[in-house]
Amino acid sequence: AVVSTQSTGNCVIPEAPSLFIRSLKIHSPPKQIQGTNCDLLVQVWDKSNLISSFNLASCSSVCNVSYLEDTLTIDIIDHRKLCVTGDIKIRFKSRKLPKKYDRASFYFWFNTMFVKRGEFHLDRDMVDNPHFLKYHKIYNKGFGVTVLFDQKPQH
Repeated sequence: AVVSTQSTGNCVIPEAPSLFIRSLKIHSPPKQIQGTNCDLLVQVWDKSNLISSFNLASCSSVCNVSYLEDTLTIDIIDHRKLCVTGDIKIRFKSRKLPKKYDRASFYFWFNTMFVKRGEFHLDRDMVDNPHFLKYHKIYNKGFGVTVLFDQKPQH
């Protein structure tokens, strides 16, 4: 197998892997998006291209949503459709939560090269918008987001 690389001086940077998003977990979500009246819109972006967008209030064909032990879990039904490579932004919007940058309630960027053991986790202070002190009353200390991946699509 040939691995594509980029050369920078004496360093060789391997190509970012393609991964399949299996699940999104929102730990200690704000009370405004807990329960059956959750209006959270989830968007997955590849640089400036929208890959996927779905609202948790009406996403039964795209994902299964559950809330257990202070974690809102969004399991992607057919995650073969959510293959990501390189720089990825996941943005969350709700009419019930304040928006600041990027017209989002909260969002974050990552590169698939930084995903270790099929998991990527960010605490509140690493997620854009909840990290602001003025929003700490809404997003408590336990708030965070975990993205779980598969390297190959599961059938």
